[in-house]
Amino acid sequence: MHIFRRPDVLIATFLINILGLSIPIYIIHAINRYLGNGNLDTLIFLTVTVLFATCIEYLLRKYRKLIILNINNKKFKTNDISKNKYIDKFNEEEKIENQLNYIKTYPNKYDFNVQVSFLDVPYILLFSTVIYLLSPLIFVLYLFLAIIILIISFIHKFRQEKSIKNLNELRSDYLSNESIFKRNYINFKVYSVYYKILDNLKTKYEDIFIEKKSMDSHSYDFETLNSFLINILIIFVIMISLIEINQGDMQISSLIALNILVVRALLPIKLIPNIIVYWASSKKNTNVVSKKANFNYLSINDLLPIEDIELDKISFINQNSKQPLFNQFSINFPKGTTTVITGENGSGKTTLFNIICGAKIPLQGNFKINGIEIDRNEQKKLSDISSIISQNPILINNTLFEHLKSIDKDVDTETIDNLLIKCNLKTFFSDYDEGINLNLKEKENIMSLGIKKRIALAQVFYKNSELIIFDEPTEGCDKSTCQAFYNFLNNKISEKKIIIIFSNDPYIIQGADIVLELKKGSSPIYLKK
Repeated sequence: MHIFRRPDVLIATFLINILGLSIPIYIIHAINRYLGNGNLDTLIFLTVTVLFATCIEYLLRKYRKLIILNINNKKFKTNDISKNKYIDKFNEEEKIENQLNYIKTYPNKYDFNVQVSFLDVPYILLFSTVIYLLSPLIFVLYLFLAIIILIISFIHKFRQEKSIKNLNELRSDYLSNESIFKRNYINFKVYSVYYKILDNLKTKYEDIFIEKKSMDSHSYDFETLNSFLINILIIFVIMISLIEINQGDMQISSLIALNILVVRALLPIKLIPNIIVYWASSKKNTNVVSKKANFNYLSINDLLPIEDIELDKISFINQNSKQPLFNQFSINFPKGTTTVITGENGSGKTTLFNIICGAKIPLQGNFKINGIEIDRNEQKKLSDISSIISQNPILINNTLFEHLKSIDKDVDTETIDNLLIKCNLKTFFSDYDEGINLNLKEKENIMSLGIKKRIALAQVFYKNSELIIFDEPTEGCDKSTCQAFYNFLNNKISEKKIIIIFSNDPYIIQGADIVLELKKGSSPIYLKK
Protein backbone atom coordinates (compact mmCIF):
# COMPACT_ATOMS: atom_id res chain seq x y z
CA MET A 1 0.00 0.00 0.00
CA HIS A 2 1.38 3.37 -1.08
CA ILE A 3 0.79 5.13 2.28
CA PHE A 4 3.51 2.98 3.90
CA ARG A 5 6.05 4.70 1.64
CA ARG A 6 5.50 8.03 3.40
CA PRO A 7 7.71 8.40 6.52
CA ASP A 8 5.66 11.37 7.78
CA VAL A 9 2.47 9.25 7.79
CA LEU A 10 4.22 6.43 9.65
CA ILE A 11 5.75 8.83 12.21
CA ALA A 12 2.39 10.57 12.71
CA THR A 13 0.69 7.19 13.29
CA PHE A 14 3.38 6.18 15.79
CA LEU A 15 2.98 9.45 17.73
CA ILE A 16 -0.85 9.25 17.64
CA ASN A 17 -0.81 5.84 19.28
CA ILE A 18 1.92 6.71 21.77
CA LEU A 19 0.01 9.85 22.77
CA GLY A 20 -3.06 7.64 23.14
CA LEU A 21 -1.40 6.35 26.32
CA SER A 22 -1.19 9.87 27.78
CA ILE A 23 -4.57 9.77 29.58
CA PRO A 24 -4.00 6.36 31.31
CA ILE A 25 -0.49 7.54 32.34
CA TYR A 26 -1.94 10.88 33.54
CA ILE A 27 -4.52 9.08 35.69
CA ILE A 28 -1.89 6.85 37.31
CA HIS A 29 0.55 9.70 38.07
CA ALA A 30 -2.09 12.29 39.02
CA ILE A 31 -3.80 10.03 41.54
CA ASN A 32 -0.57 8.65 43.01
CA ARG A 33 1.27 11.99 43.25
CA TYR A 34 -1.53 14.40 44.09
CA LEU A 35 -3.30 12.13 46.55
CA GLY A 36 0.11 11.13 47.91
CA ASN A 37 1.47 14.63 48.72
CA GLY A 38 -1.47 16.96 47.97
CA ASN A 39 0.73 19.17 45.78
CA LEU A 40 -1.61 21.21 43.53
CA ASP A 41 1.24 22.39 41.31
CA THR A 42 2.02 18.78 40.38
CA LEU A 43 -1.64 18.14 39.45
CA ILE A 44 -1.79 21.33 37.34
CA PHE A 45 1.46 20.43 35.55
CA LEU A 46 0.25 16.90 34.79
CA THR A 47 -3.16 18.21 33.61
CA VAL A 48 -1.59 20.83 31.29
CA THR A 49 0.79 18.17 29.95
CA VAL A 50 -1.99 15.68 29.14
CA LEU A 51 -4.14 18.44 27.58
CA PHE A 52 -1.19 19.40 25.39
CA ALA A 53 -0.63 15.73 24.43
CA THR A 54 -4.36 15.32 23.60
CA CYS A 55 -4.30 18.43 21.39
CA ILE A 56 -1.16 17.22 19.62
CA GLU A 57 -2.82 13.84 19.04
CA TYR A 58 -5.87 15.58 17.53
CA LEU A 59 -3.70 17.75 15.23
CA LEU A 60 -1.64 14.73 14.17
CA ARG A 61 -4.85 12.86 13.25
CA LYS A 62 -5.98 15.82 11.13
CA TYR A 63 -2.54 16.05 9.52
CA ARG A 64 -2.51 12.31 8.75
CA LYS A 65 -5.98 12.51 7.20
CA LEU A 66 -4.93 15.47 5.03
CA ILE A 67 -1.77 13.70 3.81
CA ILE A 68 -3.54 10.39 3.04
CA LEU A 69 -6.36 12.09 1.11
CA ASN A 70 -3.83 14.19 -0.81
CA ILE A 71 -1.83 11.06 -1.73
CA ASN A 72 -5.02 9.28 -2.82
CA ASN A 73 -6.06 12.19 -5.04
CA LYS A 74 -2.67 12.28 -6.76
CA LYS A 75 -2.59 8.50 -7.22
CA PHE A 76 -6.14 8.47 -8.55
CA LYS A 77 -5.46 11.20 -11.13
CA THR A 78 -2.15 9.73 -12.32
CA ASN A 79 -3.40 6.13 -12.54
CA ASP A 80 -3.06 5.25 -16.23
CA ILE A 81 -5.26 2.30 -17.22
CA SER A 82 -3.59 2.06 -20.63
CA LYS A 83 -0.32 1.05 -18.95
CA ASN A 84 -1.80 -1.78 -16.91
CA LYS A 85 0.24 -4.85 -17.87
CA TYR A 86 -2.55 -7.31 -17.03
CA ILE A 87 -5.21 -5.72 -19.26
CA ASP A 88 -2.93 -5.78 -22.32
CA LYS A 89 -3.00 -9.59 -22.34
CA PHE A 90 -6.60 -9.75 -23.56
CA ASN A 91 -8.38 -9.20 -26.84
CA GLU A 92 -10.15 -5.91 -27.55
CA GLU A 93 -13.58 -7.00 -26.29
CA GLU A 94 -12.20 -8.40 -23.03
CA LYS A 95 -9.92 -5.36 -22.74
CA ILE A 96 -12.89 -2.97 -22.61
CA GLU A 97 -14.63 -5.15 -20.02
CA ASN A 98 -11.49 -5.34 -17.91
CA GLN A 99 -10.76 -1.61 -18.13
CA LEU A 100 -14.23 -0.93 -16.74
CA ASN A 101 -13.68 -3.49 -13.97
CA TYR A 102 -10.30 -1.93 -13.21
CA ILE A 103 -11.96 1.47 -12.70
CA LYS A 104 -14.41 -0.19 -10.28
CA THR A 105 -11.48 -1.28 -8.07
CA TYR A 106 -10.53 2.36 -7.36
CA PRO A 107 -12.84 2.81 -4.34
CA ASN A 108 -11.17 -0.18 -2.65
CA LYS A 109 -7.66 0.96 -3.53
CA TYR A 110 -8.23 4.41 -2.06
CA ASP A 111 -10.56 3.60 0.84
CA PHE A 112 -9.50 6.00 3.63
CA ASN A 113 -10.96 3.89 6.47
CA VAL A 114 -9.13 0.77 5.30
CA GLN A 115 -5.87 2.72 5.02
CA VAL A 116 -6.22 4.06 8.57
CA SER A 117 -7.01 0.51 9.74
CA PHE A 118 -3.75 -0.70 8.20
CA LEU A 119 -1.88 2.00 10.11
CA ASP A 120 -3.56 1.70 13.53
CA VAL A 121 -4.29 -2.01 13.96
CA PRO A 122 -0.62 -3.01 14.59
CA TYR A 123 -0.62 -0.75 17.68
CA ILE A 124 -3.13 -3.05 19.35
CA LEU A 125 -0.01 -4.90 20.49
CA LEU A 126 1.22 -1.75 22.26
CA PHE A 127 -1.98 -1.34 24.29
CA SER A 128 -2.17 -5.09 24.94
CA THR A 129 1.38 -5.05 26.35
CA VAL A 130 0.54 -2.19 28.74
CA ILE A 131 -2.60 -4.03 29.90
CA TYR A 132 -0.52 -7.16 30.54
CA LEU A 133 2.03 -5.18 32.57
CA LEU A 134 -0.73 -3.67 34.74
CA SER A 135 -2.69 -6.91 35.23
CA PRO A 136 -2.00 -10.31 33.60
CA LEU A 137 -5.43 -11.58 34.69
CA ILE A 138 -7.28 -8.69 33.04
CA PHE A 139 -5.08 -9.20 29.95
CA VAL A 140 -6.39 -12.80 29.68
CA LEU A 141 -9.96 -11.55 29.99
CA TYR A 142 -9.27 -8.85 27.39
CA LEU A 143 -7.75 -11.43 25.02
CA PHE A 144 -10.79 -13.71 25.36
CA LEU A 145 -13.28 -10.94 24.55
CA ALA A 146 -11.04 -9.60 21.74
CA ILE A 147 -11.23 -13.02 20.03
CA ILE A 148 -15.03 -13.06 20.39
CA ILE A 149 -15.32 -9.53 18.94
CA LEU A 150 -12.95 -10.48 16.11
CA ILE A 151 -15.08 -13.51 15.18
CA ILE A 152 -18.29 -11.44 15.33
CA SER A 153 -16.62 -8.70 13.22
CA PHE A 154 -15.65 -11.23 10.54
CA ILE A 155 -19.20 -12.61 10.41
CA HIS A 156 -20.59 -9.07 10.19
CA LYS A 157 -18.09 -8.05 7.49
CA PHE A 158 -18.80 -11.06 5.24
CA ARG A 159 -22.55 -10.59 5.71
CA GLN A 160 -22.16 -6.89 4.90
CA GLU A 161 -20.11 -7.61 1.75
CA LYS A 162 -22.78 -10.05 0.57
CA SER A 163 -25.53 -7.50 1.26
CA ILE A 164 -23.62 -4.76 -0.61
CA LYS A 165 -23.16 -7.09 -3.59
CA ASN A 166 -26.87 -7.99 -3.59
CA LEU A 167 -27.80 -4.33 -3.22
CA ASN A 168 -25.62 -3.31 -6.16
CA GLU A 169 -27.11 -6.05 -8.34
CA LEU A 170 -30.65 -5.04 -7.39
CA ARG A 171 -29.92 -1.37 -8.08
CA SER A 172 -28.31 -2.21 -11.41
CA ASP A 173 -31.31 -4.32 -12.40
CA TYR A 174 -33.72 -1.57 -11.34
CA LEU A 175 -31.82 1.16 -13.23
CA SER A 176 -31.66 -1.02 -16.34
CA ASN A 177 -35.43 -1.59 -16.28
CA GLU A 178 -36.07 2.06 -15.45
CA SER A 179 -33.93 3.12 -18.42
CA ILE A 180 -35.91 0.86 -20.79
CA PHE A 181 -39.14 2.27 -19.38
CA LYS A 182 -38.00 5.87 -19.93
CA ARG A 183 -36.84 5.19 -23.47
CA ASN A 184 -40.27 3.74 -24.24
CA TYR A 185 -42.27 6.41 -22.40
CA ILE A 186 -44.92 6.42 -25.14
CA ASN A 187 -46.19 3.12 -23.76
CA PHE A 188 -48.17 5.05 -21.13
CA LYS A 189 -50.95 4.93 -23.72
CA VAL A 190 -51.11 1.15 -23.44
CA TYR A 191 -52.38 1.07 -19.88
CA SER A 192 -52.16 -2.65 -19.29
CA VAL A 193 -48.47 -2.67 -20.22
CA TYR A 194 -47.78 0.65 -18.50
CA TYR A 195 -49.07 -0.33 -15.08
CA LYS A 196 -47.60 -3.81 -15.30
CA ILE A 197 -44.12 -2.31 -15.80
CA LEU A 198 -44.69 0.24 -13.02
CA ASP A 199 -45.65 -2.59 -10.67
CA ASN A 200 -42.56 -4.46 -11.76
CA LEU A 201 -40.37 -1.40 -11.05
CA LYS A 202 -42.08 -0.94 -7.69
CA THR A 203 -41.39 -4.59 -6.80
CA LYS A 204 -37.73 -4.20 -7.75
CA TYR A 205 -37.43 -1.06 -5.61
CA GLU A 206 -39.10 -2.86 -2.71
CA ASP A 207 -36.41 -5.55 -3.04
CA ILE A 208 -33.76 -2.80 -2.77
CA PHE A 209 -35.50 -1.35 0.30
CA ILE A 210 -35.76 -4.75 1.99
CA GLU A 211 -32.09 -5.55 1.32
CA LYS A 212 -31.00 -2.11 2.59
CA LYS A 213 -33.20 -2.48 5.69
CA SER A 214 -31.71 -5.91 6.35
CA MET A 215 -28.16 -4.58 5.99
CA ASP A 216 -28.85 -1.62 8.33
CA SER A 217 -30.47 -3.96 10.84
CA HIS A 218 -27.44 -6.27 10.87
CA SER A 219 -25.10 -3.28 11.27
CA TYR A 220 -27.14 -1.99 14.20
CA ASP A 221 -27.15 -5.43 15.84
CA PHE A 222 -23.39 -5.66 15.39
CA GLU A 223 -22.74 -2.27 16.99
CA THR A 224 -25.15 -3.09 19.83
CA LEU A 225 -23.46 -6.43 20.49
CA ASN A 226 -20.05 -4.78 20.31
CA SER A 227 -21.07 -2.19 22.93
CA PHE A 228 -22.56 -4.92 25.11
CA LEU A 229 -19.31 -6.92 25.10
CA ILE A 230 -17.24 -3.82 25.90
CA ASN A 231 -19.56 -3.06 28.85
CA ILE A 232 -19.19 -6.66 30.06
CA LEU A 233 -15.41 -6.30 29.86
CA ILE A 234 -15.48 -3.01 31.82
CA ILE A 235 -17.61 -4.63 34.54
CA PHE A 236 -15.18 -7.54 34.91
CA VAL A 237 -12.17 -5.21 34.77
CA ILE A 238 -13.60 -3.22 37.68
CA MET A 239 -14.42 -6.38 39.62
CA ILE A 240 -10.99 -7.98 39.13
CA SER A 241 -9.21 -4.67 39.79
CA LEU A 242 -11.08 -4.18 43.09
CA ILE A 243 -10.11 -7.69 44.17
CA GLU A 244 -6.45 -6.99 43.33
CA ILE A 245 -6.62 -3.57 45.09
CA ASN A 246 -8.06 -5.26 48.16
CA GLN A 247 -5.19 -7.77 48.07
CA GLY A 248 -2.68 -4.94 47.71
CA ASP A 249 -1.61 -6.01 44.17
CA MET A 250 -2.98 -2.91 42.41
CA GLN A 251 -3.63 0.75 42.98
CA ILE A 252 -6.90 2.60 42.32
CA SER A 253 -5.20 4.66 39.61
CA SER A 254 -4.41 1.46 37.67
CA LEU A 255 -8.11 0.47 37.79
CA ILE A 256 -9.20 3.65 36.05
CA ALA A 257 -6.31 3.47 33.56
CA LEU A 258 -7.13 -0.15 32.72
CA ASN A 259 -10.74 0.73 31.88
CA ILE A 260 -9.55 3.32 29.37
CA LEU A 261 -6.88 1.02 27.94
CA VAL A 262 -9.13 -2.02 27.36
CA VAL A 263 -11.67 0.11 25.48
CA ARG A 264 -8.90 1.77 23.45
CA ALA A 265 -7.39 -1.63 22.66
CA LEU A 266 -10.73 -3.27 21.74
CA LEU A 267 -12.03 -0.64 19.31
CA PRO A 268 -9.46 -1.37 16.53
CA ILE A 269 -10.19 -5.13 16.74
CA LYS A 270 -13.31 -4.76 14.60
CA LEU A 271 -11.20 -3.10 11.88
CA ILE A 272 -9.13 -6.25 11.27
CA PRO A 273 -11.74 -7.85 8.93
CA ASN A 274 -11.57 -4.69 6.77
CA ILE A 275 -7.87 -5.35 6.24
CA ILE A 276 -8.36 -9.05 5.46
CA VAL A 277 -11.20 -8.38 3.00
CA TYR A 278 -9.19 -5.59 1.35
CA TRP A 279 -6.17 -7.86 0.97
CA ALA A 280 -8.30 -10.68 -0.46
CA SER A 281 -10.10 -8.39 -2.93
CA SER A 282 -6.80 -6.78 -4.01
CA LYS A 283 -5.33 -10.20 -4.74
CA LYS A 284 -8.48 -11.18 -6.62
CA ASN A 285 -8.37 -7.99 -8.72
CA THR A 286 -4.71 -8.38 -9.65
CA ASN A 287 -5.73 -10.17 -12.83
CA VAL A 288 -8.53 -7.64 -13.31
CA VAL A 289 -10.69 -10.07 -15.30
CA SER A 290 -14.15 -10.44 -13.88
CA LYS A 291 -15.83 -13.81 -13.45
CA LYS A 292 -18.28 -12.73 -16.06
CA ALA A 293 -15.48 -12.21 -18.57
CA ASN A 294 -13.83 -15.52 -17.73
CA PHE A 295 -16.70 -17.90 -17.26
CA ASN A 296 -20.24 -16.60 -17.56
CA TYR A 297 -19.78 -14.12 -20.37
CA LEU A 298 -21.23 -15.74 -23.48
CA SER A 299 -20.79 -14.18 -26.88
CA ILE A 300 -22.59 -15.27 -30.03
CA ASN A 301 -19.42 -17.01 -31.23
CA ASP A 302 -19.42 -19.13 -28.04
CA LEU A 303 -22.80 -20.57 -29.09
CA LEU A 304 -21.83 -21.77 -32.56
CA PRO A 305 -23.14 -23.82 -34.28
CA ILE A 306 -26.55 -22.25 -33.88
CA GLU A 307 -29.40 -24.74 -33.64
CA ASP A 308 -32.19 -22.21 -33.21
CA ILE A 309 -32.90 -18.58 -32.37
CA GLU A 310 -35.94 -17.42 -30.45
CA LEU A 311 -37.86 -14.27 -29.65
CA ASP A 312 -39.40 -14.78 -26.21
CA LYS A 313 -42.44 -12.71 -25.16
CA ILE A 314 -41.55 -9.61 -27.18
CA SER A 315 -43.61 -6.44 -26.65
CA PHE A 316 -43.20 -3.35 -28.83
CA ILE A 317 -45.19 -0.21 -29.63
CA ASN A 318 -44.46 2.45 -32.20
CA GLN A 319 -44.30 6.09 -31.24
CA ASN A 320 -47.67 7.91 -31.34
CA SER A 321 -49.48 4.58 -31.52
CA LYS A 322 -52.32 3.59 -29.20
CA GLN A 323 -51.97 -0.14 -29.69
CA PRO A 324 -48.88 -2.34 -29.26
CA LEU A 325 -47.46 -3.75 -32.49
CA PHE A 326 -46.36 -6.88 -30.62
CA ASN A 327 -47.63 -7.94 -27.20
CA GLN A 328 -45.92 -10.92 -25.52
CA PHE A 329 -45.09 -12.30 -28.97
CA SER A 330 -42.87 -15.40 -29.19
CA ILE A 331 -41.46 -17.29 -32.17
CA ASN A 332 -38.77 -19.90 -32.70
CA PHE A 333 -36.57 -20.27 -35.80
CA PRO A 334 -35.02 -23.79 -35.85
CA LYS A 335 -32.03 -24.84 -37.92
CA GLY A 336 -32.88 -26.22 -41.37
CA THR A 337 -36.20 -24.38 -41.43
CA THR A 338 -37.30 -21.58 -43.73
CA THR A 339 -39.70 -19.15 -42.07
CA VAL A 340 -41.52 -16.53 -44.12
CA ILE A 341 -43.21 -13.66 -42.29
CA THR A 342 -45.84 -11.95 -44.40
CA GLY A 343 -48.38 -9.21 -43.86
CA GLU A 344 -49.73 -5.95 -45.20
CA ASN A 345 -47.83 -2.67 -44.99
CA GLY A 346 -47.71 -1.36 -41.41
CA SER A 347 -48.27 -4.80 -39.89
CA GLY A 348 -44.74 -4.79 -38.38
CA LYS A 349 -42.62 -6.84 -40.78
CA THR A 350 -39.70 -4.37 -40.93
CA THR A 351 -40.00 -3.64 -37.20
CA LEU A 352 -39.70 -7.35 -36.40
CA PHE A 353 -36.77 -7.60 -38.83
CA ASN A 354 -35.02 -4.78 -36.92
CA ILE A 355 -35.80 -6.38 -33.54
CA ILE A 356 -34.25 -9.68 -34.66
CA CYS A 357 -31.16 -7.89 -36.01
CA GLY A 358 -30.79 -5.85 -32.78
CA ALA A 359 -31.48 -2.50 -34.45
CA LYS A 360 -34.58 -1.86 -32.33
CA ILE A 361 -35.12 -2.51 -28.62
CA PRO A 362 -38.38 -4.18 -27.57
CA LEU A 363 -40.18 -2.90 -24.51
CA GLN A 364 -40.10 -6.37 -23.03
CA GLY A 365 -38.85 -9.82 -23.96
CA ASN A 366 -35.65 -11.70 -24.62
CA PHE A 367 -33.56 -12.79 -27.58
CA LYS A 368 -32.25 -16.35 -27.24
CA ILE A 369 -29.74 -18.47 -29.14
CA ASN A 370 -29.82 -22.21 -28.47
CA GLY A 371 -32.15 -21.46 -25.56
CA ILE A 372 -29.65 -19.08 -23.92
CA GLU A 373 -30.58 -15.44 -23.42
CA ILE A 374 -28.23 -13.03 -25.22
CA ASP A 375 -27.84 -9.38 -24.26
CA ARG A 376 -28.45 -6.61 -26.78
CA ASN A 377 -24.76 -5.85 -27.36
CA GLU A 378 -24.20 -9.43 -28.49
CA GLN A 379 -27.41 -9.45 -30.51
CA LYS A 380 -26.05 -6.50 -32.51
CA LYS A 381 -23.15 -8.73 -33.57
CA LEU A 382 -25.59 -11.11 -35.26
CA SER A 383 -24.50 -9.61 -38.60
CA ASP A 384 -21.02 -11.16 -38.12
CA ILE A 385 -22.44 -14.66 -38.54
CA SER A 386 -25.43 -13.80 -40.74
CA SER A 387 -26.33 -12.80 -44.28
CA ILE A 388 -28.65 -9.84 -43.74
CA ILE A 389 -30.27 -7.76 -46.48
CA SER A 390 -32.65 -4.97 -45.49
CA GLN A 391 -35.56 -3.64 -47.52
CA ASN A 392 -33.43 -0.74 -48.78
CA PRO A 393 -29.80 -1.93 -48.58
CA ILE A 394 -27.15 0.58 -47.47
CA LEU A 395 -23.96 0.01 -49.42
CA ILE A 396 -20.62 -0.05 -47.64
CA ASN A 397 -17.88 2.46 -48.41
CA ASN A 398 -15.59 0.17 -50.41
CA THR A 399 -15.54 -1.84 -53.62
CA LEU A 400 -17.18 -5.20 -54.27
CA PHE A 401 -13.72 -6.67 -54.88
CA GLU A 402 -12.44 -5.48 -51.47
CA HIS A 403 -15.51 -6.84 -49.77
CA LEU A 404 -15.14 -10.26 -51.39
CA LYS A 405 -11.43 -10.34 -50.49
CA SER A 406 -12.36 -9.67 -46.85
CA ILE A 407 -14.55 -12.78 -46.92
CA ASP A 408 -12.11 -14.97 -48.89
CA LYS A 409 -8.61 -13.59 -49.46
CA ASP A 410 -7.98 -16.29 -52.12
CA VAL A 411 -10.99 -15.33 -54.26
CA ASP A 412 -10.01 -15.39 -57.95
CA THR A 413 -11.22 -13.62 -61.09
CA GLU A 414 -13.16 -16.62 -62.33
CA THR A 415 -15.12 -16.87 -59.08
CA ILE A 416 -15.94 -13.16 -59.22
CA ASP A 417 -17.08 -13.41 -62.86
CA ASN A 418 -19.39 -16.31 -61.96
CA LEU A 419 -20.76 -14.29 -59.05
CA LEU A 420 -21.53 -11.30 -61.28
CA ILE A 421 -23.39 -13.56 -63.69
CA LYS A 422 -25.38 -15.25 -60.88
CA CYS A 423 -26.36 -11.88 -59.42
CA ASN A 424 -27.04 -10.31 -62.83
CA LEU A 425 -24.36 -7.62 -62.28
CA LYS A 426 -22.07 -8.26 -65.25
CA THR A 427 -23.58 -5.49 -67.37
CA PHE A 428 -23.69 -2.98 -64.48
CA PHE A 429 -19.97 -3.19 -63.64
CA SER A 430 -18.91 -3.36 -67.29
CA ASP A 431 -20.43 0.10 -67.79
CA TYR A 432 -17.74 1.59 -65.52
CA ASP A 433 -14.01 1.76 -66.20
CA GLU A 434 -13.29 0.76 -62.58
CA GLY A 435 -15.29 -2.47 -62.94
CA ILE A 436 -15.52 -4.34 -59.63
CA ASN A 437 -13.18 -1.72 -58.12
CA LEU A 438 -16.00 0.84 -58.38
CA ASN A 439 -16.61 2.75 -55.11
CA LEU A 440 -20.16 1.65 -54.32
CA LYS A 441 -20.91 4.40 -51.83
CA GLU A 442 -20.13 7.16 -54.33
CA LYS A 443 -22.58 5.73 -56.92
CA GLU A 444 -25.29 4.75 -54.42
CA ASN A 445 -27.51 7.78 -55.16
CA ILE A 446 -27.80 6.92 -58.86
CA MET A 447 -28.44 3.22 -58.37
CA SER A 448 -31.91 1.72 -58.65
CA LEU A 449 -33.32 -0.33 -55.78
CA GLY A 450 -32.93 -3.49 -57.88
CA ILE A 451 -29.19 -2.83 -58.47
CA LYS A 452 -28.66 -2.17 -54.75
CA LYS A 453 -30.32 -5.47 -53.88
CA ARG A 454 -28.23 -7.36 -56.46
CA ILE A 455 -25.03 -5.86 -55.01
CA ALA A 456 -26.21 -6.69 -51.47
CA LEU A 457 -26.84 -10.28 -52.62
CA ALA A 458 -23.37 -10.46 -54.20
CA GLN A 459 -21.81 -9.26 -50.92
CA VAL A 460 -23.32 -12.16 -48.94
CA PHE A 461 -23.30 -14.80 -51.71
CA TYR A 462 -20.11 -16.56 -50.61
CA LYS A 463 -20.37 -15.73 -46.92
CA ASN A 464 -20.54 -18.82 -44.72
CA SER A 465 -23.50 -17.67 -42.63
CA GLU A 466 -25.42 -19.38 -39.85
CA LEU A 467 -28.49 -17.24 -40.52
CA ILE A 468 -30.13 -15.78 -43.60
CA ILE A 469 -32.35 -12.79 -42.78
CA PHE A 470 -33.91 -10.90 -45.71
CA ASP A 471 -36.47 -8.10 -45.61
CA GLU A 472 -38.56 -7.87 -48.81
CA PRO A 473 -35.69 -9.19 -51.01
CA THR A 474 -37.64 -9.27 -54.28
CA GLU A 475 -39.72 -6.11 -53.82
CA GLY A 476 -39.02 -3.63 -56.64
CA CYS A 477 -36.91 -6.17 -58.56
CA ASP A 478 -37.20 -7.43 -62.12
CA LYS A 479 -37.55 -11.11 -63.03
CA SER A 480 -33.83 -11.80 -63.35
CA THR A 481 -33.07 -10.25 -59.93
CA CYS A 482 -35.90 -12.20 -58.33
CA GLN A 483 -34.54 -15.39 -59.88
CA ALA A 484 -31.09 -14.64 -58.46
CA PHE A 485 -32.62 -14.45 -54.96
CA TYR A 486 -34.68 -17.62 -55.51
CA ASN A 487 -31.55 -19.54 -56.58
CA PHE A 488 -29.58 -18.24 -53.60
CA LEU A 489 -32.34 -19.17 -51.15
CA ASN A 490 -32.80 -22.64 -52.64
CA ASN A 491 -29.07 -23.22 -52.22
CA LYS A 492 -29.20 -22.16 -48.55
CA ILE A 493 -32.28 -24.32 -47.95
CA SER A 494 -30.30 -27.33 -49.18
CA GLU A 495 -27.51 -26.40 -46.73
CA LYS A 496 -30.03 -26.56 -43.83
CA LYS A 497 -29.48 -22.95 -42.73
CA ILE A 498 -31.80 -20.93 -40.52
CA ILE A 499 -33.68 -18.77 -43.04
CA ILE A 500 -35.98 -15.90 -42.07
CA ILE A 501 -37.62 -13.92 -44.88
CA PHE A 502 -40.02 -11.01 -44.54
CA SER A 503 -41.92 -11.01 -47.82
CA ASN A 504 -45.27 -11.10 -49.58
CA ASP A 505 -43.74 -12.78 -52.67
CA PRO A 506 -45.93 -15.84 -53.44
CA TYR A 507 -42.96 -17.82 -54.83
CA ILE A 508 -41.00 -17.30 -51.60
CA ILE A 509 -44.06 -18.13 -49.48
CA GLN A 510 -44.58 -21.32 -51.51
CA GLY A 511 -41.11 -22.61 -50.63
CA ALA A 512 -41.39 -21.92 -46.88
CA ASP A 513 -41.67 -24.48 -44.09
CA ILE A 514 -43.39 -21.98 -41.79
CA VAL A 515 -45.51 -19.00 -42.84
CA LEU A 516 -46.57 -16.41 -40.28
CA GLU A 517 -48.94 -13.59 -41.15
CA LEU A 518 -48.72 -10.34 -39.19
CA LYS A 519 -51.95 -8.39 -38.85
CA LYS A 520 -52.60 -4.81 -37.78
CA GLY A 521 -54.34 -4.63 -34.41
CA SER A 522 -54.49 -8.39 -33.85
CA SER A 523 -52.26 -11.31 -33.00
CA PRO A 524 -50.09 -12.93 -35.71
CA ILE A 525 -51.49 -16.15 -37.19
CA TYR A 526 -49.68 -19.14 -38.70
CA LEU A 527 -50.72 -19.89 -42.28
CA LYS A 528 -48.34 -22.83 -42.47
CA LYS A 529 -46.55 -24.64 -39.67
